[in-house]
Amino acid sequence: MNDERSATPQQSVRWVTLGFQRALLRSIHGNMKIAPLTVADGEMRVRMEAWDRRDDAGVRHPCEVLLSVGGDAMIFDDALLTDLGRSAYERVLCEADSIRERLLDALAKTRSAALANVSPDDIASRVELRAVSIMRVARDGIAYVGYVFDCDWDREHGAGVMTHGERVVEAGAGDTGILSWIAKRDGGSSIANDAPKPAKKSAKKAPKR
Repeated sequence: MNDERSATPQQSVRWVTLGFQRALLRSIHGNMKIAPLTVADGEMRVRMEAWDRRDDAGVRHPCEVLLSVGGDAMIFDDALLTDLGRSAYERVLCEADSIRERLLDALAKTRSAALANVSPDDIASRVELRAVSIMRVARDGIAYVGYVFDCDWDREHGAGVMTHGERVVEAGAGDTGILSWIAKRDGGSSIANDAPKPAKKSAKKAPKR
């Protein structure tokens, strides 16, 4: 039986998302054209295999995170990614392994006393990626992307990292991964609203008598 047919509604949403990611990757490497990515209600769940976790028994636990558009400036209507946002999304998927290493290294270098003398490998077992935000701020044609984690050294506020391309801009508490002003302080500028505009309805003229 087809997996998608036998899945629960929640699982079906996940499979659709995974299917889109595979189609996007094919389009990147095969130069195929696919429909623009629309993030319903400003957010959707995506699969991040690079962040999968294994428990003590060796069982693999898939990592699914919340992808949102805008960070602290998120809109709650359907958000259609612009070219800048789409490029950022492609980078999040295609460079997930190298991005993971940079993020763990950045978290290991934060000033938290709880992280004294720890390595990126140590950090990996202490954090869990929860959300990725494609910001509405860009610099040099590249949109900023923020990452938010649960962590064991600050369960209330979590941890966060703001990035720009291959560069880590700032690492700190969880809101670091969603604050537009951090990206703007780095030299970024706001980009156009990604929300699709509703079609204009033509006014009907009253019939002449």
